[in-house]
Amino acid sequence: MAIGLFMKRKTEESLNQLIECFAMQEQAYREDNYDKFMRKDMEFHSIFVSGSKNKKIELFVNTINDLIKILAFLDKSDKELVKKAFEQHKYVLEAVKRGDTAQAKKGIVEHIKWLKVYHSNKYYLF
Repeated sequence: MAIGLFMKRKTEESLNQLIECFAMQEQAYREDNYDKFMRKDMEFHSIFVSGSKNKKIELFVNTINDLIKILAFLDKSDKELVKKAFEQHKYVLEAVKRGDTAQAKKGIVEHIKWLKVYHSNKYYLF
C-alpha cells in the first residue's frame, strides 16, 4: 500500500502538502463546494501515491485515476459521500501527523472498503 511507503519515506514537504490539501478540503466541505472538495480529495490521495516514491504504484494509480474521477463526480449533491470521506481523511491525516503507521493504514483500508460498498450499492459496481 502507498500509505505504508509514504509513512517510511515522507518528508516535511510532503507532510505539509498533505496538511495544506486537507485544510483546503475542509474549507470546501464547510462551504458545501463539492467540486473543490472532490478535487482536493483526488489531490489528497495523489500526495500519498507520489510520496510513496514507488513508480509501480504511481503507474497503477494513474491508470485507474480516470475511472476514480468519474465516480467521484457522478453525484454532485451526495452529502453522505462527502461527509464520510472528510471524516476518514481527517482520521488518516491525524494518524500520519502522529507517525502512527498502523492507524494510517487502518484508516485507508476502511476508507477503501467503505467506498467499495458505497459505490457497489449506489451504482451496482464491483
